[in-house]
Amino acid sequence: MKLWSVVLALCLSLAAQASGNWEEGKHYKIANPAGKASEPTVVEVFSYGCPVCFKMEANIGEWLKTKPGHIKFTRIPHYGVHDDGGWLIKIFYTAEALGIAEQIHRPLFELLHVQNKHINNENDAVAFLLQFGKSDKLVREAMNGFAVDTKVRLAQSYVQKFRISGVPAFIVNDKYFTDGQLGRENLFNILTDLATK
Repeated sequence: MKLWSVVLALCLSLAAQASGNWEEGKHYKIANPAGKASEPTVVEVFSYGCPVCFKMEANIGEWLKTKPGHIKFTRIPHYGVHDDGGWLIKIFYTAEALGIAEQIHRPLFELLHVQNKHINNENDAVAFLLQFGKSDKLVREAMNGFAVDTKVRLAQSYVQKFRISGVPAFIVNDKYFTDGQLGRENLFNILTDLATK
């Protein structure tokens, strides 16, 4: 009798997951403070220095190919988590300002996690970005410019607003929070379902 109860509970749990009936507190949390996005949006808060973020990157790439087209996806680097000196967040927003954000994304992860190199100062950051066809002058001007500084401050504010202390983390529609611990193997189904909820 007990065995049937366990089997039934397992079947019901799997059926709920297959149909996208995710449970608050188990698969996601209500973000604090909870808001409402004007369009379906998934924000990944990550750090280039985070080994889990690096390992998850291939899965995110696959999800981006299959997610519904109306779901907007944005990355926000976490300032201070696996980023001593804030050089990785500056590289991210400098690359964005220079129009090479997608080009540098995977190589920066690989520099840190495969080649085991570090970005310790502005010269290291500039040297990395020079590989992508931009001049030293252009890279330094962007990196030290108002636009990049503003984006870094906005990213810091976003992370503080939602009290995100670890990465990777996902904020969906400014209302829901989930991460690798809550979502586990269902993370990308959860992201899709919450975004369209």
